Amino acid sequence: IVKLDSQITSILIDTSLFTHYIEEILIFSQRLFEKDIDYPHHLPNCMNLLCDEIVFEKWFQVEQDVSRTKLSNIFQSPTAHQSVYERMLERTADEIKISECAETFLTLLHAMEDRYRHVPYPSCSLRLFSLQIDLFDEFLNDLKVSLNTEEQNIDPLSKHFCSVLNSVVYIADVIQQWKNRSHYQCLQYLYDEYKIFIKKYGTENIGEEENSNTIQIDSTLAQQFDLIQLNKENNFVTASIFDHLLEEYRDEEEKNCNIIVNHIVSLLKTKSRRYINEKWSAMPNPKDYFNMSISPSAINILLELQTIFSNLSINLVKNVSNEIRARVIMEFDEYLFSWIVNDHKFNEGGASQFLFDINRGWSRIANDHLSQLFNKCRESALLLSMPIGSALLLVDALQQELSMTPLSNVSSKESIVSSPLPSALHEMGIHHLSEFEADQVLQRRLDLTNC
Repeated sequence: IVKLDSQITSILIDTSLFTHYIEEILIFSQRLFEKDIDYPHHLPNCMNLLCDEIVFEKWFQVEQDVSRTKLSNIFQSPTAHQSVYERMLERTADEIKISECAETFLTLLHAMEDRYRHVPYPSCSLRLFSLQIDLFDEFLNDLKVSLNTEEQNIDPLSKHFCSVLNSVVYIADVIQQWKNRSHYQCLQYLYDEYKIFIKKYGTENIGEEENSNTIQIDSTLAQQFDLIQLNKENNFVTASIFDHLLEEYRDEEEKNCNIIVNHIVSLLKTKSRRYINEKWSAMPNPKDYFNMSISPSAINILLELQTIFSNLSINLVKNVSNEIRARVIMEFDEYLFSWIVNDHKFNEGGASQFLFDINRGWSRIANDHLSQLFNKCRESALLLSMPIGSALLLVDALQQELSMTPLSNVSSKESIVSSPLPSALHEMGIHHLSEFEADQVLQRRLDLTNC
């Protein structure tokens, strides 16, 4: 320690030498605290030299400059958004989709954490922690920029877009894990203590705004704060400093998922015009068919949707891919319900064809646990194709139920839609249509209209 202290003035002048000096001290200090040596933490060690005010300012500046340079270089790599584990067979399907930029960024943060893990003074730890928080912000902004600097009309289904979304999700999941790690729980406790301390002893506001990721440390009061904390027992708390940061990443995840969902649904709407305008009221009786087949106008849409879902499962992590699939299916189900069921009359042949398309086409596109998400169309098809006697009885039951609803409680169509389902519908296996919707569907049957 004495030798290093005598050389520090000359070392500070040369940045490259100082960087080497830091690395040597960190390696030596880490070795000191390993179990086989177990050097007491309360005794002086080389890390105390790094926390001297002048030396630490230089160290912090070097950390800041080096980390930001490395962060900038991450996105300059031509393979930044390609998988870093693609050819490693022992990796899971989701791990294979981790991008080079996300993994390199986390390596940068882990290396920084290792460097300041044994820093003896809380104020110094908090300042280096603040740099990590800033880097999380900058990385998210760089991901956004990487999308905006691409072609103006970037395809939301492209590998690049999916890779950026995977990176956002991956880093958000890491932040969620870090909230409960003891290292960051300790830092959160120190930061909470610092906020109390600065309100008591500080002359100015520390500059923290609500929902801000910023940690600002007043260097003039740092030594006093350190003395107080070194004589107190730390209590671990959940690292809520990450909350706003996590919210920003989740918001970006949601935004990009919405872009993909809206893009797919828009494609499906465009391709489904011919299917929607089929002559559902004038189709041949199903008894005239030797074997029923999916409507020809639906085949191209089904193939398109199957290709899209297949590519999503290849390019996106499983949870996000499944979420997008479910949302697309629910939105398209609502669209078909509005533009086919509510806008057309059905004869027996049209009802049978629609039910066949739902069961053998649309529901087969989704995987097993999503197959029931075409709920409105599937239940509508059941109502449209049930025997006429059962349909007449159900119409009477529904109209009786609707007539019992006080007018004072029914201010709009929406309020009727949200009312509880009657037992008559449950008995028929209808759980996702309201009385009002079920009654409207039954009114689309030509055989009931002619009764």
